[in-house]
Amino acid sequence: MAGDNVKENLLYALDLLKQSKPNSTGDSGDPFSPDLYVIFAELAFRHGVRSAAADILKIFLSRWAQNDVQSDKRASATESQKN
Repeated sequence: MAGDNVKENLLYALDLLKQSKPNSTGDSGDPFSPDLYVIFAELAFRHGVRSAAADILKIFLSRWAQNDVQSDKRASATESQKN
């Protein structure tokens, strides 16, 4: 059945995403765009793979929320150096 193939592919892509390593340089700590996570989670949810959708969102939040905190710290440090 085609639906099973989609689910298998989503789970395979999730495994690849989990294995990917965030970049250690530059402002973005993640090799993927935030849009990828949103689309991926939406597809997983639409195809009934809710556990994959939840995992995708957890990965997104752990990688991108951490980047926002680091960006805020850099901005604060730069601002304090100006004063």
